[in-house]
Amino acid sequence: MRDYRYLAELSDDPDGGVVVSFPDVPEAITSGPDRRQALASAADALGLALRGYLAEHREMPRRTAEGVTMVTPHADDVLKLALIESLRRQSVTPDRFRDLSGLKDWEVAALFDPDAVNGVADLENALALLGQRIRIAVEAA
Repeated sequence: MRDYRYLAELSDDPDGGVVVSFPDVPEAITSGPDRRQALASAADALGLALRGYLAEHREMPRRTAEGVTMVTPHADDVLKLALIESLRRQSVTPDRFRDLSGLKDWEVAALFDPDAVNGVADLENALALLGQRIRIAVEAA
């Protein structure tokens, strides 16, 4: 099971507001006028940074720190990250995935592109073809 939660560090911005950064994902940094809005922006920033790792064919950062303020990217980002990691781990090419799925070339290209927007059901179905299933949990924020 892969967990995409990362520790967020919050600090006061000298110009006002709150800054959020991630020790394990230094590319992800954002801010907001208050803690709540900064943390809402943090999910976006973390998802964008992690998709950037995939776009650059870099290893996903290992989570080395845990604490009270753990942030997870939005669900569609988590599914995209999981799909692309599974495709790469299993060495599935676009042609092979097209044959497995029966999808059109442009649909396969969108699934392989970290920045392309896909529906949650499409991502879930693609993961299932790779022998993966999602598990959703809701917890107190």
